[in-house]
Amino acid sequence: MAAARAVDAENKLYWRANRRRLDWESMRDSFLAVSGKLDPAIGGKPVPFTAPRRTLYGYIDRLNIPGMLRAFDMASVDAHSPQRHQTTVPQQALFLMNSPFMVDQSRALGKRPEVAAAADAPGRVRALYRIVFGRDPSDEEIALGRRLLDQPPPPPVVWKPGPWHYGYGEVDEAAQKVASFTPLPHFTGRQWQGGPALPDPVAGWAYLNAQGGHAGNDLKHATIRRWVAPEDGAVTVSGTVSHKNKGGNGVRARLFSSRSGELASWTLKQLEAEMKIKSIDVKKDDTIDFVVDFRGEITDDEFVWAPVIQMKSSSAANGGQMIEWNAASQFAGPPPAPLTPLEKYAQTLMLTNEFFFLD
Repeated sequence: MAAARAVDAENKLYWRANRRRLDWESMRDSFLAVSGKLDPAIGGKPVPFTAPRRTLYGYIDRLNIPGMLRAFDMASVDAHSPQRHQTTVPQQALFLMNSPFMVDQSRALGKRPEVAAAADAPGRVRALYRIVFGRDPSDEEIALGRRLLDQPPPPPVVWKPGPWHYGYGEVDEAAQKVASFTPLPHFTGRQWQGGPALPDPVAGWAYLNAQGGHAGNDLKHATIRRWVAPEDGAVTVSGTVSHKNKGGNGVRARLFSSRSGELASWTLKQLEAEMKIKSIDVKKDDTIDFVVDFRGEITDDEFVWAPVIQMKSSSAANGGQMIEWNAASQFAGPPPAPLTPLEKYAQTLMLTNEFFFLD
């Protein structure tokens, strides 16, 4: 090596290459590969970038370029670009440290059989180095890794839902009230649904997100966004409910009070309706339910319905102020569990220059 450098100190010959950073596509595929989640299949239709397929098959909507692509120097899809620019900006570091994608790969890497089966901390460090870097760690690197792995695990996450609840259920048509409400059990980070994949064996296509959702597969699994009154008072409910898809036969949207029964109903197919209902009396723990069901055909039953509820507080603590609950801005789910020391260490190794750069 020394003799070669003496001959070619300016690196003009072909005996070695300049160090260069992985481009976004190679970087993403490398993350998926070391986490053990990469699907190497060749061919097929484009898929969302949340899927574990090779980045080559990522679907790009020209009108809505994913933020991750913009952050990592994706060339404009509407213009000719003979060369991709390469930048180093804060958005890239923030994505690599905090994005759900990186958190998922860190968890998966920490759970790989080679790592999980190691008998002790040095064994886990060695397994991670072999997977991520293709080499064994030095004694100093093992000592540094042990220092991190010996940290206590993070405390469990405690989450208490607010006045908004997300579920499915059935309407008692004779009594004109919601007869059952079952919380949707799975939170994806963006929406509540029956399980990790749709359709769910029980809840079907029912899901709820900040702006709306999708009706369930039958009348026993109508989608329900529920508000629980925190105190006595009279509320005003407002907002817009709509169905925009051309397919299917539309949806039925209904508003129920646990105290007063059905308050309003709309049948929508490529339509929207303005909603403003005043002076609905509620007692503490009463519910207002926003129910959407299919109309006999479970096709294109997505809907938009993010209501707003207002109440003039009667409690001394709030001093008679107007309180507002906004379904869109207050949409929430449990935060993800914090990374364990092992998972943090796995993420740290994936963010090193040794992983990012080709020599």
